[in-house]
Parts: sequence; structure tokens; C-alpha cells
Amino acid sequence: MDDRIGELHLHYRLRGGGSHGHAFRPGFDRAVQAGLPDALSRRLSAMLGDSPSVIVIRELKTSAVLDQADVGLDSRVVDRISRSSADAVLAKLARDAPAESVMRFVDQTEFVGSFIVALLEGSAWGHWYFGAFRRHYHSDPATTLRTVLEECGPDAARVLGWLSRRGHVARVFSWIRPRDLVDLVGGGTKPAGMQQALDGTRALVDAAKRLLAALSPDCVASSAVDGRIEQFLSRHPIPANWTSARSLSVRVLELVRWLQGAPETQDDASMPRASADAVRELLKGPLDWLDTPWLYAQLIGERTEPSSERARTATYRGHLLTPSQDRLLEHLSADLRARKLRLPDGADEDELIVRLIGWAAAEASGSEPLDRSIVTVIEEIVCALLAIEREARDGLVEKRTTSVARDTRGAPGSPTPRRVAALRAAGPSAAELLQAAIDMRGRLDERGVPAPAAGIFLLARAVIDLRLPALANRFGVPLAPMLAALGAKWLGAPLPADAPTALWAGAESWELAGLDKTGDALRALNESLFELLVDRGALQGATARKVIAADAGTLDCRLECSLETDGSVSETACLLLRQWARWLPGVGDASPLFLLRRCVRRAGLVEASDEEIFVHLEPAPLDVVLEMAGYLATIERVAWLGDRSVRFSLLRLADA
Repeated sequence: MDDRIGELHLHYRLRGGGSHGHAFRPGFDRAVQAGLPDALSRRLSAMLGDSPSVIVIRELKTSAVLDQADVGLDSRVVDRISRSSADAVLAKLARDAPAESVMRFVDQTEFVGSFIVALLEGSAWGHWYFGAFRRHYHSDPATTLRTVLEECGPDAARVLGWLSRRGHVARVFSWIRPRDLVDLVGGGTKPAGMQQALDGTRALVDAAKRLLAALSPDCVASSAVDGRIEQFLSRHPIPANWTSARSLSVRVLELVRWLQGAPETQDDASMPRASADAVRELLKGPLDWLDTPWLYAQLIGERTEPSSERARTATYRGHLLTPSQDRLLEHLSADLRARKLRLPDGADEDELIVRLIGWAAAEASGSEPLDRSIVTVIEEIVCALLAIEREARDGLVEKRTTSVARDTRGAPGSPTPRRVAALRAAGPSAAELLQAAIDMRGRLDERGVPAPAAGIFLLARAVIDLRLPALANRFGVPLAPMLAALGAKWLGAPLPADAPTALWAGAESWELAGLDKTGDALRALNESLFELLVDRGALQGATARKVIAADAGTLDCRLECSLETDGSVSETACLLLRQWARWLPGVGDASPLFLLRRCVRRAGLVEASDEEIFVHLEPAPLDVVLEMAGYLATIERVAWLGDRSVRFSLLRLADA
């Protein structure tokens, strides 16, 4: 656990100290300044453990009572104050503290990502819980963004993946060049070729260093370790042809013992249990491509190996990616085909590399940065993808018939077949990811149904945020006619009776006139919405009704129902739109018609399956703002849509 104290104000009072009180004060100050941070850190670590969560406490007040016996011992002073402070932290966290005093984030990635989102929206410095980033403040927010990502180091890829999943990464590209981001996320200078990058040497050295870190942390932390590795490699060159998991494990073991300077055998009893557990986790996880039972027995000792760990020796599978790396690339392929991950047509090589690396880092399990071999494979996949697309544009190959599993045809003298062959040699998952990228890049699914009202699916967020289905059920308002009426108000025209519209309303047919029977219920529902928006700060209580009445008067669609019901639905539509627009940077206070015409009123294609609804939207003027706010990100499990997720993509102008 890491901890940080922004400011520490210590007020103390000596009782009964008499004339000696002033003499003790300098000692107290020195003791607290020198020892309190470490003492408090140890106590908090013991209480909170190794949780990855980030907790920001705005202010904490505590008190400690010292008696005469304490004043002569600096360690006792520090112990009393640190114990009292740690107890106060635990007490505050045990209560359901409001967001004004305590903020929690799942992990460091979410903490940094949330700050970057606020920075993109221009609101970062107004949030008290981002005080840890004050040291990065710069008048140019792009410079602030760069320094924050640079400080993340290898974890920058994970942060960009977090942003990508929430639809914010496009704005990052407008602030920092993709080429610079490639360096930040671990791309660096590309090697001369796949074989040089993945000849096995780097992977085996990395495996040995990770095992050494578990066994002898002091050895791997030594500044001389790289030099000793070079000495080993010069005496024991690693062959490029990997023949079996056992032979690879032998070489890893030799390197570990060389770095340790250890004898050929090791006393089992001297091995700490924590080291044995750490080695086992490595061999079960990221190093599972080695002969793990044999290597565990050699490093830890046969007697400490659980019987469940003994298994047959796995043979080398004939390619260089490890099983865990294969699984990671398989997840990326699945996300591409499920359209969770997008590779925009207009993106250049560096942007595509950053998107894939970021997504892979967010997908990877554990907290360690991506392995360099994965980064290299991703770079090669992007290079091969763009090469195939260039040759397709030039009429030299037919992209749609390209099959990476078979020999890829290329133009005379083209390096494309060699690139594809290198990816196949790296592993089937690498070839599959390239194939998925070829198949899905810029793909407009032909099964999509034309929908003049496709834009209303964007407002599903507002319906969910204000819990409209639950309120409708509570007050007895039929949901399907209500959703259809709201759609008509937002789109400015009666809804067409097509399949996508029925899908949005959650029913194949509805009767708007039936809303006339629920006049009192509609008014009660709107009263609840007013209260919610005022409580959330989206409306001011003194002016809320005037504002919504003015908004409702601008909606230009008359429903086939009574004037009173029509007016109530107009109010509902504007209340929901206010909530939806609240997080749109720069335009949240714009008029309803401005937002509807520039965001919502557009056609597209709607594709539905049992699990999801995919909405391909025609371009609109404020799409950049929607992306910044994360409104083009997936909406998970929408209840009135059969618990299906709603995913969005923007059609290219040529396809729209």
C-alpha cells in the first residue's frame, strides 16, 4: 500500500509539564517530522493490506493523549500519534462518508484516468480529491496530461486502455501526438524484425529475472545484474531454435543460479514460504510456458512441492508467444469482432498501435506492464494490416478475401507475406488478431436495419440515470407508450412504426392516447424528476420550473393526445435531456433544440442480437463532445431492451 499526506498540522498541549514544557517542544517536533510518516504508513499497511484501491480523505482530525512517561521517549510520542491517526482513518472509512470528504477509486488506473477525464473536460482543478496532481499543474493542459502519463511509466498503457473503454481516448490523441504516446506506452523504437525481437533470448532473461526477484530480491536489485547477464550470454549463447519446455527451463535455471552465485543444490528448509509461493504464482501464471513442475522442484525443492503441482512435462508448442500471451491476444480478437474495440479508418499507424496496446494493457490480468514481445507483435500486426490495406487500395490484392491462415497474396516484391509469416510463427493468436483487424476495420455490417430514429438510443443513458422505468412503474405510467412519446418529442416528428423504433420502446405496438388516462401519474412522475435534478445540482430549485417550461415550449412535435398530456411529456423529455446534457463539456447548458439537432436527430443502422444492440450512427456536429463525455461508450444491460447492451459506432461519411 502506498500513502501520501498532503499537509500535516500538529497541535499539541502539554499538561503538567511546568517549566519543562518548552524544553520538550523541539524534541516533539523532531520526532514527529522524522518518524511519523513511516510509523503511520506501517500501521495503515497493516490495517488496509495490499488493496489496489485509492482512497482520498479530504481532512482528518485526531487527538492523542501523552502522559509524563512519554515525553522523554521520541519513539513513544510517534507511536501514540501514529496509532491515534491510523484509528481515525479506519473509523472514517468504516462509516459511509459522503463524497465531500472521502473519495474512493478502484485502483491507481481509475484514479489517474478519472483525473485525465476531468482534465479533458476542464474541471480537474475544481475537484479537491485530485490534489495529488497539483505538482503537475501547467497553464497548458496538454503539458499537464503529458507529465501525468510520463509519471505513470509502464502503467501509461493501462491508463490509456481505461480511457479507451470509456470513449475518451480520441481527445487524448488531439492533445498528444500518437507517435509520442507510442513511446509512453512502451512501443519505443521498432526492432529490425520479428525474429530479432522474439528470438527467445529476451524472454528467457526476463523469466530468470522475475524468478530471481521472487527468490533473492537483493540480487535482482543490484546494479551489476545486467552486466552478469551479459557475461552469462557470452558464455552460454541461447539457441534461436526452441525445442522443448524442459530445455528452456534448464537455461532459465542456469541463469538464475549464475545471478545468485548459488550452489547447484539448495537447502529446502532455508527457503522462505513467501518465496515458494511467489515462485509458484509465477510458474502458474506468466511463466506457464516453461516446464513448471520440474523448474519448481529445482528452485524450491521436491519436498515443498504440492502433489497437485506435479504434472507431465509440457512440450514446446512450436511458437514464441506464451500461453498467457496467446490468451491476451485472443481476448483482443474477440473484442474486435464484438466491436468493443474500434480501429478507426482515419487513424494512422501510431494511433492504431496505441489503441491496441492500451486495450491489451487494460485486458491483461495483474498489475505488471505488458511484456515487450506483446508490444512488438502488436506493432507488427498494425504494420501488416496497413500494408494489406495499401495494396488493396492499389488493386494489388483483394482485402476481403485475404486469409492470414493461408499464404497471403501480396504484390510482387511486397514484404506483406513475410510479415504475415512472421506473425504466424509468433503464434496462432497473433495471426488471428491480424485477421480480426482485417475483417472488422471500418466494417459496416450488412445486417444493420436502416433507422431514421437511430439517435434516440443515445438518450438511453438519461432514461437509466433518472431511473425512469422504476418511476413509471411506481406511478402507474405505461413505459412503452412513454418511451415512444419521448422519442417523438426528441426527434421532432411522430415516430415511424419500424422495427428499430419498436425496439427502442420495448414493445411492437403502443397507443399514445392511452397516456391521457394517466394524467395525474404523469404529473407525479415529473415532480419526482424535478426533485432528483435539483438534488443533483442539474437545476436550481428557485428557477427549475421556469427553465423546464421554457425548454418544453421549444419542442416542435405535437403528440396525438390531450394538450395536458402533451405538455407533461414535453416536460419529461426536457428533464431527461437536462440530465443527459449535464456532463457534455462546453454545451451542457445549451438549449434543447441545439442539442437535439446536433446530437440526437440523426439516422443510422441498427443491428440487434440476443445479447446486444449495435447502433451505427450517421455523423453529427457534436460527436467530438459526445466522445469526450464518454457517451459513445457501451451502455451495459439495458433492462427494457431485454437486458441487452447498446454499443455505438460512427459511420464514415462515405458509408452514411
